[in-house]
Amino acid sequence: MSTTDESVHGHKSLGLCEDFATLKQEIAADVKELKREVVDLGRVDTLEQKHDAQKEELDYHRRELLTLQDKNQELQYQLEDLEKRLHCSDIRTKGHQQLEDDIKALEVAQRQAGSLATRRQLTTLRKQLRALDEDKAEYALLQIKQKFYAGGNRVGHLLAHRLCTQATEWRVADLRLPSGTLTCQEELFRHQFERFYSDLYSTEELDHKGMEDHPGEKYDTHRSPREHTPAAAG
Repeated sequence: MSTTDESVHGHKSLGLCEDFATLKQEIAADVKELKREVVDLGRVDTLEQKHDAQKEELDYHRRELLTLQDKNQELQYQLEDLEKRLHCSDIRTKGHQQLEDDIKALEVAQRQAGSLATRRQLTTLRKQLRALDEDKAEYALLQIKQKFYAGGNRVGHLLAHRLCTQATEWRVADLRLPSGTLTCQEELFRHQFERFYSDLYSTEELDHKGMEDHPGEKYDTHRSPREHTPAAAG
């Protein structure tokens, strides 16, 4: 083989090595991109799972909240009924302390000179006092239950609102593009928001808003902003 052939063969081998190295770099870049996409997809799946779990928990607490509200309403009706019984009865009118004083006086009279009438009256007053104590105890118990369910109502409402807020925050993990596709890539997020705010605060939009804010003035939009001067409406 001549020296020229060896030189040509060497150049071909060197070119193949360079092509192979370039191809290897391209394959490595593609593999890296695929790995990143796999990580992004896994992140989306994790966010969706968290969102579904929070949605189920939110539904559970909403049902629990409705149950607590029903129980609270029922207890409120019972409290109103007891209040009517306590305030409208002759026992409540006479008063607990007055009953105790009357019973003590009858007990003294019974010990000094017992009689059948005194004993019957003492028995009647003791029954009235016992009934009043039972009503007061029942009323106090219902008040405790009502406060408990009312507190549960507030906690359930606040928890439901917090879970709903968190669920809304998690849904910001994706963005629908103008083409209709759904993406979770941060680069596309930044591009879309930059485009949105660029269109929102463009010079044309600001000029249009200024004309709406000052309907009695006209501006020459074909001149530069520094040359804009208000003119009287024709």
